[in-house]
Amino acid sequence: RIEGDIPQPLFHLVKRYERNVLKRADARFFVEKDVLEQARQRGIDGHLARNSVWYEKFADPDSAVVERARKRLEKMELNFDAPMAIYLGGFNEQQHIPEILDAIPKCPDWEFLFLGENGTYKPAVEHAAEKWENAYFAGVVPHEQVPGYLSFGNVGFSLSSGERPLKLLEYGASGLTVLGIPGRRERIFSEEEVHFINPTPENIADVLEKIRQNPGQVSATGSALQEYAKQNTWDKIAS
Repeated sequence: RIEGDIPQPLFHLVKRYERNVLKRADARFFVEKDVLEQARQRGIDGHLARNSVWYEKFADPDSAVVERARKRLEKMELNFDAPMAIYLGGFNEQQHIPEILDAIPKCPDWEFLFLGENGTYKPAVEHAAEKWENAYFAGVVPHEQVPGYLSFGNVGFSLSSGERPLKLLEYGASGLTVLGIPGRRERIFSEEEVHFINPTPENIADVLEKIRQNPGQVSATGSALQEYAKQNTWDKIAS
């Protein structure tokens, strides 16, 4: 969690507890280089271990998992003939949830599916799903069922500042085009792997319309990121 997600006194309590746990640990692994450097500045050493993905589960999901997702989406009356943009994760400020929600009425030809947990903007997501015919809130989905939902998607939103978040690789393994924000992530991913945008509602709507009309207008078609995910599985990281 980051400051703002939870009450400030609780945030600082958790922060102190986390540091004490790290100091006492026999081994420490960090998924981002900046966080590792910050820890070292406080006298806490560790190892860099990037987020990875169970590639096969997302690139070629089990047919039963896909069918279960299909039935759930059918009950929600999702339009399978329209392209679908997916958000997966917590509904927190750093994910630019309001900007995504404000883009929904600007993209009547797209379906928007939200899969996630609690967060500051969960009520706003639920309200959008009630207000707009092309927005759907599925709530928390067991992780083993996520590949089934992603198999129906075209675009994944990953608009946080993190370098290599887990869901970005899951989107990539599933073959989705990923929208991200410029900054630290550009240290790792190219424009062929992630389509970087300033996440305003207008920019989100503009790129989605380009993808709908002609996917070739966006260099990050999903294939390059899928190959990246294939080369960065948990098995390879652990070996």
